[in-house]
Amino acid sequence: VKLVLGDITGDMASECIGKIQKELNHINSEGMRKYPIYVAGGYQMYTADTIMSPDEIMKSADEQMYVNKKIVKEMTGFRPVRKK
Repeated sequence: VKLVLGDITGDMASECIGKIQKELNHINSEGMRKYPIYVAGGYQMYTADTIMSPDEIMKSADEQMYVNKKIVKEMTGFRPVRKK
C-alpha cells in the first residue's frame, strides 16, 4: 500500500506501474530467478474535492488490483491450484 500526495497525474501513476512491470519482465527473461515474479497492482486518484474515506479508497484500489490480477493471470497462464 502506498499513498502519494501532491500533483500526480494518472499518466504518472501508470508510468510508475509500467516501470515496475518492465523491470520484472527483464528479471524474468534473464532467468535471474528459479520462478518468474508477477505483480498485480491498482490505484485510485482523488482530488481534495473528491476524496473519500480511507476504507472507500482502499476498496476502490483493491477492485482495480483484482482487475489487473485477472489480466496478469490470463497473460501468463498462471493458475495455481488451492488446497482445501
